[in-house]
Amino acid sequence: WAYGQSSYVKKYTNWYNQESEDVNSRSGINYRAIRLADVYLMYAEAVLMDTGDFNTAITYIDKVRARAGVKTLQEYMNENV
Repeated sequence: WAYGQSSYVKKYTNWYNQESEDVNSRSGINYRAIRLADVYLMYAEAVLMDTGDFNTAITYIDKVRARAGVKTLQEYMNENV
């Protein structure tokens, strides 16, 4: 890990365990931090791989693009048809 940091996401961990005798012990709590955008993109990929439904995939990709403030795929396709 860079610069001796093992994690920058410590919100849901008891990183500094006061009850432990070992001062260097790590937390036993291991929550995954996944952005909603990552979930949307993984879902769009799964839909494409499973059913090939482009409309559903584009809907979820456009949710991410709209939140980021860039042109959505649907807008791009409408302009270039």
